Amino acid sequence: MLGSAATEAANVLRGSNAIIEAPDGMTYDSALSAKMDMDVYRSRDNSLIFALGSQKTGEGVSAISLAAVLAGTSAGSVVKIADRDVYAAFDGTRSRVFGVCQAAETMPIVLIIGNIDRNQAIHWIATLRAADSRPTEG
Repeated sequence: MLGSAATEAANVLRGSNAIIEAPDGMTYDSALSAKMDMDVYRSRDNSLIFALGSQKTGEGVSAISLAAVLAGTSAGSVVKIADRDVYAAFDGTRSRVFGVCQAAETMPIVLIIGNIDRNQAIHWIATLRAADSRPTEG
């Protein structure tokens, strides 16, 4: 479907509460992971970061509401991933993309920073899931 994303090999990044596919060559950064309190992976050339984290669900907190907050109020936007309860949030000002996946108790989140276009970000965010779940068809 997405020509540029389909040509890249994917590898699976694992965090304590989230799993996502990402471009090949991403390596774990333990120093940045400790600093950000997330599981952080970097590309070989440091042009792309995937940081995996989570957010506890609570009253009034859902994947769509969290994505809306992460997108911000001015230039941000939220995109629902087809056939999944996963949302991509583009903040519009800081060149950051967030992915949020609905889950019962702890929602998986990914923060993508760096050189990635919108379609590639959506492609990878579509693979976001809870660490204890299996991929869903759809």
